[in-house]
Amino acid sequence: MDNQNTPSGDSQTNNNELVISEQSRKYLNETETWTKFLSIVGFVFVGIIVIVALFAGTMISSIPFGTENNLGKGMSFLISGLYFLMAAVYFFPIWYLFKFSKSIKEAIRYKNNEELEMAFSNQKSFYKFIGIFTVVVLVIYGFGLLIALMGIL
Repeated sequence: MDNQNTPSGDSQTNNNELVISEQSRKYLNETETWTKFLSIVGFVFVGIIVIVALFAGTMISSIPFGTENNLGKGMSFLISGLYFLMAAVYFFPIWYLFKFSKSIKEAIRYKNNEELEMAFSNQKSFYKFIGIFTVVVLVIYGFGLLIALMGIL
């Protein structure tokens, strides 16, 4: 009964190691190319967000807010802080994606099981981060909807 879940044919080995077929290697190579591209684009956008954060505060603080200029300074600090926070949150999944790309390329090139394990660990971290972030955003939307409904009633 132990052999029910073992693959048949050429991919079965005596020491129960996972064997990656040539077609799977092609899929992983293509995945590596796209994840590398997406991570590089993501890093560029993080850089743009940081630049906007640096200059948004300056632009907001130069807008006159009536007689009280302290409101403009406080608002510029808040806006810059939000942009920096957004860049930091966006950075981590991009970093995991980049590390996945780098590790999967090395794992395939050198047939290195440790790199393959590291790649899948980074992929897991990427999806875990995105999943937790999605739950947080849904909770925020839920509270916003609840507050909006309370305001209507």
